[in-house]
Amino acid sequence: MIVHSKIKNIMESTINDEINSINSMIENIKKSKSLFSSYMDKISCEINNIENLQNTDEFHNCVEKIKLNIENTSELDTTLNNLIGTLNNLKKEADVQRVVAYNRLYKDVFKKYLDINNNVCDFLNDISHFMTVTFKESVEQKELETIAQEPEISTVIIPQDIKENTLIISEKKQSVILPFTISELNEVLCNNPNEYSSIENVIDTIYTKPLSTFKNAPFSRFKESLNLIKDREHGNLKQAFDLGLELFFNTNLHPAVISACKNLDELDIYLDCLENGETDKFKCFNILFEVAPLVIKDKRSQIL
Repeated sequence: MIVHSKIKNIMESTINDEINSINSMIENIKKSKSLFSSYMDKISCEINNIENLQNTDEFHNCVEKIKLNIENTSELDTTLNNLIGTLNNLKKEADVQRVVAYNRLYKDVFKKYLDINNNVCDFLNDISHFMTVTFKESVEQKELETIAQEPEISTVIIPQDIKENTLIISEKKQSVILPFTISELNEVLCNNPNEYSSIENVIDTIYTKPLSTFKNAPFSRFKESLNLIKDREHGNLKQAFDLGLELFFNTNLHPAVISACKNLDELDIYLDCLENGETDKFKCFNILFEVAPLVIKDKRSQIL
């Protein structure tokens, strides 16, 4: 009995040391996950301010690495905690087969742990260049002057050429006009009489974007996907990054369409129509492309 008791104490002490070692690994994994998450937050917060993105593929690869490493560290965190559970069971009932099975499992898990640590080092080298992307300086919003007198209420005049519920992608005007309804325009105008002077002013300020905003199509698809999930769906960053990476290289999808969708359901409907070659069946809003006129050079004026 005394010999058995000593062996049991030694085994328990060894298992406790092993648990402490794994807890240290878990802490390191959590730090790694926190690092990757902080970069994801950085991109998410400043996605609309990134300009002059020179290497689209580099951006895509970097974002994929961030997402993959977060998934890997989360999975390893769970696996290491399961190992601790296995060790606690060994305290209660230890035999040769259980110990051998644990050692085999630990060997595989420890290899994953080393691989993730190496990935962290490689990632830090890769990210150093990527995070030097130029961010626009945030423009401080000027305080509106308060006007003492009551605003004068005037009749809202609806211009005849306004196209309701239509996404207009215009090469001629080098602009994109997002879909709106007349009631939405009226609401904005009535609620902000000191800020907007007319229906056109509301459209130009809120619903119009320069076409150059979507010039880098892959990056724009990623950016607009993040905005859709974060701002309109109120989803989490994982959902936002998943959608952004999924649509990154969808060359048939104009990024302005993502910007025009009020929710994910509208985008899913459009993507189904696009995949089936039936975009004419998409009814959530109209899509109008205004193509710039083709300039034909007069051959007589060319120098031979």
